[in-house]
Amino acid sequence: MTSPPVTPPPPAPSSTFRVLANVAVACTSGSISGDVGTFQATPTGSLTPVNCPVTNGTAQVGTAASKQAYNDFVAAYTAFKTQPCGTVLTGTLAGVTLPPGIYCFDNAATLTGTLTLDGPSTGVWLFKIGTSGVGALTATNFAVVLAGGASACNVTWWAQDAGTMTDTSMRGAILAGGDITSTRGTLNGNLWSQGDVTITGTSLSACSAPALRRARR
Repeated sequence: MTSPPVTPPPPAPSSTFRVLANVAVACTSGSISGDVGTFQATPTGSLTPVNCPVTNGTAQVGTAASKQAYNDFVAAYTAFKTQPCGTVLTGTLAGVTLPPGIYCFDNAATLTGTLTLDGPSTGVWLFKIGTSGVGALTATNFAVVLAGGASACNVTWWAQDAGTMTDTSMRGAILAGGDITSTRGTLNGNLWSQGDVTITGTSLSACSAPALRRARR
């Protein structure tokens, strides 16, 4: 499956904030490596960790840094919205291998199985869900596998509405126009929401740079 020639998108902005929400972040029985922040300050904004350590970063409710990071996220979200589509996708993406490109779901995306992203370390993937104006990202028992030198730092999932991940091994930055819910599984990347973020039993870490691989024969 090959995208028509379009201008490659930029990756999501680099940030130390693993999780960003407008108002509230709740994390139960999970772990977060990196900063966690909200745009709204107390008493409106809140962070509620229960058995959820935040390492290699701090929890920030409406600080200058978290507000700036949130504004940067919203600016990137708006910019990605106008990126032209390369290939329109349908189905669960189970067993699919995709090269770098811009991929779109007109409406909602319901993902299961294993998706392989195969490309060089400079390759960039942008997945846009809900390009018709309505659409949520739902991933259940879904895994993203990187091949050929691909980096999770160059993978972006843009959702018009909410993002819901259950028992999923996700790679890349998730930028959602609605709430994000992650239950169990792992994420190498970021969860950035214009609503709230709820994390249960999920391990969040920084996006993974490509590991050294043997030369292909």
